Amino acid sequence: MAHYQGRYAADVDGDTKDGALMSIPVNLSGKTSVTISFNWFIKQWLDAGEYVAFDVSTDNGATWQEKGRLRGDVDQEEVWKSFSLDLTNITSLKLRFRGMMNSGTEDAYVDQVRVIAK
Repeated sequence: MAHYQGRYAADVDGDTKDGALMSIPVNLSGKTSVTISFNWFIKQWLDAGEYVAFDVSTDNGATWQEKGRLRGDVDQEEVWKSFSLDLTNITSLKLRFRGMMNSGTEDAYVDQVRVIAK
């Protein structure tokens, strides 16, 4: 996957303990199924225990379910990866990206987030 240029949709940069970026409620326009897709990337110096994660809530943020995670020293680093998830039988949706990093030199990126209601 190509390296994306310009501004990122989200950049986890430096020391954070579950720092998060959360969406407003997504308008499903009466639909009950969605496809969520995005691209994400972790830098090579993420250590074991450091990560960027993707969560969804189908009850307006009362509870969250982790649906994906890129982990330092476990998952491939310095490579953009595509992620896609289908959800069915839902009436509400919120998205959250969060990260855990111990140093100001560590980064993770999320770009090209798309939600398509069906």
